[in-house]
Amino acid sequence: MDEYREFLKMLKSYQQSIQYLHRHCIGAEFFSTHEVTNDIYDLLADYIDEMCEVGMTFGVDEPSMAESIESYPEVSKKFRNSFDTETEVKRMLNDLVTEIARIQDVPADVKNKLEEHQLKYRHMADFKLKGALS
Repeated sequence: MDEYREFLKMLKSYQQSIQYLHRHCIGAEFFSTHEVTNDIYDLLADYIDEMCEVGMTFGVDEPSMAESIESYPEVSKKFRNSFDTETEVKRMLNDLVTEIARIQDVPADVKNKLEEHQLKYRHMADFKLKGALS
């Protein structure tokens, strides 16, 4: 269950960081990057709610935001161009995919839901973000 809680901490911290990146993107590709990152942080917010509630059903307490940021520090507070923003968001999504793969001791239906999340994160990282710069 520790891996699941670790995933929740990462998810919470990264969602907040992606929201920050969304607001601090600059440059020629601003609008497409701004739109895609908005979709990503909204989706992650929904996933946080769902996965924290699911975790509670099998005894995993929701980590606080302070715990989450301590384990996965927020991105540095600076403006970034679209390419740098998208590179950072892609790294975070790929980290989430990797973290999900580490989760073992959860019910089968939860593992299936996590695998759906993996697919969505890959799609956002490898298709949506790439398309925003094209």
